[in-house]
Amino acid sequence: MSVEPFELLTEAELRARTSITWRQHPTDVLPLWVAEMDAMPPESVVEAVTRAVRNGDTGYPTLDTAYAESFGWLTARRWGWELDVGATAVVADVLTGIARLIELLTERGDAELIPSPVYYPFSLLTRSSGAGSRRSRSPRTTASIPQPST
Repeated sequence: MSVEPFELLTEAELRARTSITWRQHPTDVLPLWVAEMDAMPPESVVEAVTRAVRNGDTGYPTLDTAYAESFGWLTARRWGWELDVGATAVVADVLTGIARLIELLTERGDAELIPSPVYYPFSLLTRSSGAGSRRSRSPRTTASIPQPST
């Protein structure tokens, strides 16, 4: 039986967390951010992080292709995509990666399309890059989104 990760925690358990999501607003406000930080991590992740911390293995990762190869396997399995591992790069986090892509793929004054709702910092990144002097909101649609195969 599959358990939805966002249903494992009660509101009280979420409000006991120390992240900005749950500490920034008064208790009569229910933050509606949905992110991985609002779900319990898979047990395999908890075990791997615990093992790494116990072993003092907390240094910077190597910049080899192991992550890209694993991601390529996942994209091929789930969506039939072929990933060019040589065209990938390691970045510190999602926001840094998006900022770098904007730098590489746009020029100052290019238009941008930001889907809504969206994680708020994404829109701040595009403004700081110089792109986005012409901003458009994406239309809401009921179009089918491909789901991962199970």
